[in-house]
Amino acid sequence: MKTILIISSALLVCISMGIAQEDAHWPLDTNVEDALGYFHGEMTPNGVSFADDPIRGKVMLLDGVSGYVTLPLGLLDFVQDVTITCWFNWAGGGNWQRVYSFGNSMPNVRTLYLCPRDGWVPNKLHITLGGQPPNGAFTWKDFMPDSIETNTWYFSAFILKGDSLKFYLNDDLVVNEGDVLVDPEDLIPDSANYIGRSHWPDPTYNGMIDDLRFYPYAFSPEEVIALYETPVNVNVPEKTVQQFILNQNYPNPFNPATKISYSIPKASFVTLKIFDLLGREISTLVNEFQRADTYNVNFDASDIANGIYIYQLKINNEFIKTKRMVLLR
Repeated sequence: MKTILIISSALLVCISMGIAQEDAHWPLDTNVEDALGYFHGEMTPNGVSFADDPIRGKVMLLDGVSGYVTLPLGLLDFVQDVTITCWFNWAGGGNWQRVYSFGNSMPNVRTLYLCPRDGWVPNKLHITLGGQPPNGAFTWKDFMPDSIETNTWYFSAFILKGDSLKFYLNDDLVVNEGDVLVDPEDLIPDSANYIGRSHWPDPTYNGMIDDLRFYPYAFSPEEVIALYETPVNVNVPEKTVQQFILNQNYPNPFNPATKISYSIPKASFVTLKIFDLLGREISTLVNEFQRADTYNVNFDASDIANGIYIYQLKINNEFIKTKRMVLLR
């Protein structure tokens, strides 16, 4: 069995919906709605259901006959770097099924898809990048790094940053390519986006899919591993607050402990650090991927001297906020 991923620049610049720099998240537990509220899917009348899986909890089940989901256009507007993650469990069947497929087919092929087995070399994970840009040559790159099994859950993370392509299977980096020849000037709008269906007359997907996510930036290795290791079966709202917030610590002044609270409106990689006034790092309180929510973190300063200290919240390199606090014994 082999997995094929064909990467398209069509996904990266789509028809604008005025939601630039937003990600999208389909939990696929009881419906095909975007948890962030922007890109709700539409499923076929038959062939799509939701089931309880002992490993992943609530998941989407496609029957391999007629079931698939259509996603709206404009998933990522004017974004060059992108991270796409999902979990999939393929039950077998015909070649060229699609976990997901975005972009265009003929005549101007520019498409991204993940296929659990192609018709070329069975039993290999196969990643292909290429297509037909406007007024350009038809180009492809192929990677066949690993094999997968049926009826087994896999985490996948596709990361495109500039001309660099990385692909993770579970927490293993199986593709690391530095010259993918994706020119942002050649990007063309997508014509359709699917979960479980191909842009060509191929079989529909047979198996389970869970937790499909899009991010308008390139994940670091730490972020990939953090998302891969995120516990399942925990029903936490994805968007519980409206903006990034870093609150003043309380109490302040403090002796010797204080509490720092902050809020994040979407799932993000978060760091919270303490510095002295010379810029020297004193402590790292948070360094992990977190879901949208409000968090409270305790800081114990028993081992440091009196004085003024800085605490800094950093989120996905798109929000950095600092505040001062006073340790006074």
